[in-house]
Amino acid sequence: MIELAENGLFLGPFQHARDNNVSASFTPGDHFLLYTDGIIEATTPVSTNIQEDDLTVVAVHT
Repeated sequence: MIELAENGLFLGPFQHARDNNVSASFTPGDHFLLYTDGIIEATTPVSTNIQEDDLTVVAVHT
């Protein structure tokens, strides 16, 4: 698994926003998971936060 982490800019039109390009190579059979902070800030039915490690486990095993 390769994590392409970026600087967390807000999505939307911001006049002075600066962004960076990142790249990765993909081959047939590879998977790509794109998510926002809404996933890791969500809570489970028992009110615990979903952690990035939890998301990684789900991504690897599905």
